[in-house]
Parts: sequence; structure tokens; C-alpha cells
Amino acid sequence: MQSFFGVLSFIVIFGVTFPYIRDILNLKAKPSRSTRLLFFVLMSTTLVIQSRDFTSWVLALTVAEVASQILLLGLSFKYGLGGLQRLDVISYVLFTIALTGYLVTGETLVGLALLCLTDLVAFVPTIVKNFKDPKSDTPLFFFMGVVGGVFSVLAADDLTDINEILVPGYIAVINLFPLLPLISEPLRKKFVSS
Repeated sequence: MQSFFGVLSFIVIFGVTFPYIRDILNLKAKPSRSTRLLFFVLMSTTLVIQSRDFTSWVLALTVAEVASQILLLGLSFKYGLGGLQRLDVISYVLFTIALTGYLVTGETLVGLALLCLTDLVAFVPTIVKNFKDPKSDTPLFFFMGVVGGVFSVLAADDLTDINEILVPGYIAVINLFPLLPLISEPLRKKFVSS
């Protein structure tokens, strides 16, 4: 059953990249450059740390994230917004601290927890962008991030192993934050007009 959910998480996370790419090319979505760069670096590092500690179907989500971020990073340079603002620099510093924390302690949980914290900071420009301009992104991408994260948690060999479920659980939850401003306006309009 874990392989089923692992494959589903890969299909969902990598598959949703293509409609998102279409939206970027059609100028319906504008990815945050700094977020995409940090996500690529963070997910690549996460893959290395995870693969040193366990080999379960949970890794399918991380592999899909790395592949997705490669494509989106390339597009963000031409079609994206932002650059090296203060928050971006803070994210890079936190990434360095997270990596150093893992290298010094050798503890998987320390490395993954610090990477999730760094990812949270890296996600802030996208969340802020989506609140300021809800038309700058598409909800499907983030919704499928939630779904893919849940599938990946279900792919875990051991649901009590925090090292195994931390990243996919975090991905499921964090994708709610940029999703909410994108769907709150249409939901408000739907319920107000009824």
C-alpha cells in the first residue's frame, strides 16, 4: 500500500507542475524567483538528508519536488517576480544554519526540522504575493501540494517515525497558506451572492 501512495504523491506533485507551467507561460501565474531558488536548494538538500536516513516511498514526493523545482526555477527567471530582498537574504542565512546544524550534529531530525523552518521563511514571499495579488497565482498548484503531501505521509513505512513523516506532513500543511488567499475571494463571493 505504501508504494501506491508513494507513486500517487509523485504523480500529483510532479504532474501538477505542467498545468502550472502552462499558467506561467500564459501569464496567469507569476512565481516568486527567490522562493523557487530556495525550494530547489532546500528540496535537493532534503533529498540527500532523507536518503541517508531511510529508503521508503516517502522519497517519491521529494524526488518529484526536486524535478518540479528544476523546471519552475528556470521559468521563474524569465516570468517570475522578486529577487534578493531582505526576506530572501534571511532565507539564505537560515538555509546555511540548517545545513550547518545537520552537518555538525549528524541528526536527521535536526536537519529536516531546520530545513522546514527555512522553507517556511522561503514561502513567505509567495504567501505575501498571493495575499496582495490573488490573481498572480493558480490554486490548483498549491491544492495538489496539500494532496501530494498527504499521499506521501500515507506512503511512510512507519507513521510514528518523525524523520519519515516530517517533510511530507509539513508540505501538506504549508501549501494551505498560499492557497487560502487564492480561494478565499471566490468563496466569499460565492457565499455572499447566494
